[in-house]
Amino acid sequence: MKHYVVGYHDMMNNIIEICEYAKDAYQAIQQAKEDIPELIGHPNACEYCYLEDGRNKNYHTTYSVA
Repeated sequence: MKHYVVGYHDMMNNIIEICEYAKDAYQAIQQAKEDIPELIGHPNACEYCYLEDGRNKNYHTTYSVA
């Protein structure tokens, strides 16, 4: 399992991040949708998902949802 950060916007357009452990970015986004009730009704609220390697953000694995 790898550590991913999923970013989404709330109803006030604030960007919020949630951390998920998953095998890939797609699974991390799916888990975030299960963990955050407001994402269930608004799946397009997810903005991005990236793999974090502990030292810095690894943008090479960025998965754009939009």
